[in-house]
Amino acid sequence: MGQGGSHTITESTFENNQAANGGAIYVWDQADSIQIVNPQFVNNQVTGNGGALIFLDDSISQAYV
Repeated sequence: MGQGGSHTITESTFENNQAANGGAIYVWDQADSIQIVNPQFVNNQVTGNGGALIFLDDSISQAYV
């Protein structure tokens, strides 16, 4: 995703993704708004934090799911 602005992800499936952190979605700083509508997270794997998604932003508390 780009920096800043509003982002919407709709009716998406995130399946069999692998990463160090944020298996399906990793948001790093400067996102004004992110809306995820009716997602499916299936079999995403990480070696660190956030198997499905991770948000790291100075303006919000860190969120790991």
